[in-house]
Amino acid sequence: MWPIYWIAKHTISKAIRSKISFAIFFLLLMILVVLPNHLQSDGSVEGSVKILLMWTMGGSLLLLSLFTLFTMITAIRSDITEKQVLTLEATPAHRWKILIGKFIAVMIINFVLICFVGGTSYLNIILKFNSLEAKYKNAEAILKKEPYDEKSLEIKRDYHVLKQDVLSARYSIEDYYDVQELVDNDVSILLKGGNLEGSEEEYRRKRTADYSKNEFFYVPSGRLSARPIVFKNVPKPPPGVLYFTFKYNLFSSQNMNDRILGVWTVFIKGKYYNSKSKQIAVFKVDHPSGQYKSLRFPCKDIDKDSSLFFMFNNFGPKEVLKNRNKTFKVLVPFSTFELNLTKACLLIYFKLSLIACLGVFLSSFLSFPVSVFMGSCYIFFSYVHELFSRAVRSLQPFKQTKDSVVQLNYFDNLLTEFSFFIVRIFPDFHDGSGDNLVNGEFISWLILVDDIGANVIFRGGILLLLGIVIYHYVEMGKAVVDD
Repeated sequence: MWPIYWIAKHTISKAIRSKISFAIFFLLLMILVVLPNHLQSDGSVEGSVKILLMWTMGGSLLLLSLFTLFTMITAIRSDITEKQVLTLEATPAHRWKILIGKFIAVMIINFVLICFVGGTSYLNIILKFNSLEAKYKNAEAILKKEPYDEKSLEIKRDYHVLKQDVLSARYSIEDYYDVQELVDNDVSILLKGGNLEGSEEEYRRKRTADYSKNEFFYVPSGRLSARPIVFKNVPKPPPGVLYFTFKYNLFSSQNMNDRILGVWTVFIKGKYYNSKSKQIAVFKVDHPSGQYKSLRFPCKDIDKDSSLFFMFNNFGPKEVLKNRNKTFKVLVPFSTFELNLTKACLLIYFKLSLIACLGVFLSSFLSFPVSVFMGSCYIFFSYVHELFSRAVRSLQPFKQTKDSVVQLNYFDNLLTEFSFFIVRIFPDFHDGSGDNLVNGEFISWLILVDDIGANVIFRGGILLLLGIVIYHYVEMGKAVVDD
């Protein structure tokens, strides 16, 4: 192991003295320190923090990706091109030890840089939060004397939104719509009341057809939604939490420039469909079609056995549909922002390890300029793929027709096949987890485990192994000793 240690130490010493390292560090300082003071948002504290996270984390990942690729290729190709032989006490080191040592060195440098990025991003957010917290304390003092002071109420709202909706890690519960369970529930209610007319099989077939028809959320003009948005087994709110968040995306089926007009009504039930319902909130909505919107509703009556039901009454002149690629969500405070940021940095580190493995593979048999070009194209097309996939996911069928849905499924299938070999870069670290960090949603440990398996062990491992095999047979010097 000592040859690997000394090669890693030599590579780190050489890398930190290179011009590219100074340039990358300078650009990181520009992104993390200078850029946050010049970013413009929608004027809200929530919007400014989200944009700050997107630019700092996204820009840092792009820079570190290029730095990892360039440093890895430079470290390997310099030995091959110049026919250098690394020795330890005059004994040539084995080629695989040289490669592993250089790979470890690059990953150590990446780890230090990612810690710097995460720490600086966290410091920027905390400074903004502390500034707002000081204003919040002053606003609380003013509200005791003047309970309806508009400016103080706005500061108080911004503080709670920033603390609970942005600087948090909220557990996401998605819309539950099980046709079979709905049918079974209807049958059980009729059987208990003795009101079932005809055969049970015929009734089941009819109700199954009705519920299946409403599976695609569709509300005609002037009508109440045929099916509720159901969230089962909503957890009891943690101490001090007064509100949960409901997120949705609706659009007009005729014109994307239309507005969504209507009312959301929120009900709570102790058990799924069997207990009496209680109305806990009503929201009037008036916003442009196709926007992702959030509603905060009180959660004090929610127990661990509760289910939530959301009904939409469409007051607009045209029908309303749900974006097929967006799900209804209820967000529940679950963990801390610090833990979420740490997981996001780990995911970046895993992506960089894959890029480092790619650099090993390319530099093992290609020249320096060709290796850099191929690797840069890989990173570029990763971003292009992410933008393209987001554009396709945002496509919305203007009419509820079979052809439009099939056409979108065709594009989705192409993207799925294409993305098997393409790493998703920020803002989607993996399955939308980049968005989770920005929107204050919990990044699960399962995502980390899956990313380790997919990117580090599977794809990265294959590239690294191929690089070692090819690198073993490259003519570096006449006196190189092999295994």
